[in-house]
Amino acid sequence: MVSEVNATFDGPNTGDFTQVISQGDHAGNFHNVQFIGEGSGIFTGAEFRRPNFTGVHYGPLDEPEYMSKDSVNKFQPDSGGTDTPLGESISFLDVRFEDAKFAGATFKRPISFKRARFRGDTVFNGATFENQAKFEEASFGGVTFRDAMFGGKTTFDDVIFTDNVSFVGTDDDRTPRFGGESPPSFQRTEFRQRVDFSRCGYLRGTSFRDATLSWADFTGVDLTDVNFSGADLTGSTLDGASIERVRFENTVLESVNVDSETFRDGGGYVCCYDPTKPTSVEGTTNASEETDDGTCSPELDSETAAMVYQKLESVARANTLPRAVGQLFVTRKRVERHQYFEQMRDPARSPSDRLYWFSLWTRSWAANLVLYYGESPWRVILTSASIILFCALLYPFGLMRPTGGDPILYSTDPNQWLPAFFDGLYVSVLTFTTASFGQYQPVGYGRLLSTAEATSGLVLFALLIFVFGRRATR
Repeated sequence: MVSEVNATFDGPNTGDFTQVISQGDHAGNFHNVQFIGEGSGIFTGAEFRRPNFTGVHYGPLDEPEYMSKDSVNKFQPDSGGTDTPLGESISFLDVRFEDAKFAGATFKRPISFKRARFRGDTVFNGATFENQAKFEEASFGGVTFRDAMFGGKTTFDDVIFTDNVSFVGTDDDRTPRFGGESPPSFQRTEFRQRVDFSRCGYLRGTSFRDATLSWADFTGVDLTDVNFSGADLTGSTLDGASIERVRFENTVLESVNVDSETFRDGGGYVCCYDPTKPTSVEGTTNASEETDDGTCSPELDSETAAMVYQKLESVARANTLPRAVGQLFVTRKRVERHQYFEQMRDPARSPSDRLYWFSLWTRSWAANLVLYYGESPWRVILTSASIILFCALLYPFGLMRPTGGDPILYSTDPNQWLPAFFDGLYVSVLTFTTASFGQYQPVGYGRLLSTAEATSGLVLFALLIFVFGRRATR
């Protein structure tokens, strides 16, 4: 039986328990032990059954008091593995923990739980990680990090959580806080049961690339600049979350729950690939730049941006958010128009190809101008009014006349301009609505103008009905 109650290891390479085997109930009592010296606190390959790590302190004791809670750490380490360099970090490499409790522990030096196995319920409530914390390739059962504080880079890459995971507390003041210069990383992390990040508040820039996050709860979390590329978010909840510039390429978004706050009433999401809004993207470059932690600055790409907007449009539609659906649809069409323009300007394309892309750009430009891509009946009405007024100004140039009379012309007397305009407006309204010409007849080029106006009236009335119908059925 190993017992080091209230002991202090304050020297080079002290507190090295590598390959130690201790068995029996509560064998290995490290209650309130302080590992202060460089290289102290090495447990690689050790085997303990039911030891006590209550209130353990790792790192320089620069304060007279340190966080302590009445909790027992029970673990059964695996054997084998490679030591972490002495003096650089605390090593729990390849250790197996059973119902582990690190509540209130303070880790001032970097700590590694690489390839550790946590069975049963694991508790890090109130733990403080003041430096780098690595959990790569670890496997967890149920685990809670309520009120935990991560001061350095925290890495959960390739971790498997087999049971429920909670990063949330009972109130707003008992939530984990991720600090340091770099955001936490959950790349390729697999959450096999529900994970709760709600009320974590701040996860900006976190990488969940290729992670399995089915039924995860991100309610109210700031996810700005988060990387979900390749992740599985099936059934996840993003109610009230901020998702500006989040990377969603190749992300599974089946049955995802969102609300109007998620999209800020339809206008709060900006895709990090969107080339039409480059000034709003922090760190965006013309090519993806891979960083040491596996994240990268996204490349401005119209095709990828349009794909992401379409995917989120489907999510908003599934959650009955018509305003968000409309805004995302319009944004997607705007990105596609930019794509047409770039293709049209590509000097490597043949003249026929450039003409094809020009036709697509023209059609998209007209749809935005007249219909706002089918989202605004007011644009149809405004376009109709503009055509009526334009034609009303032209008719008094001798393009119409009363039946059996002379063509109406603007006179040199300014006082007669207004009556002539109202005559033209009368004819223009009748022509646009295809009611009749009344007591007037088109003359000369007036026939061509009246034909064009009547045709545009029919088309715009049909478009107006289409827009109202589209909005009503949404």
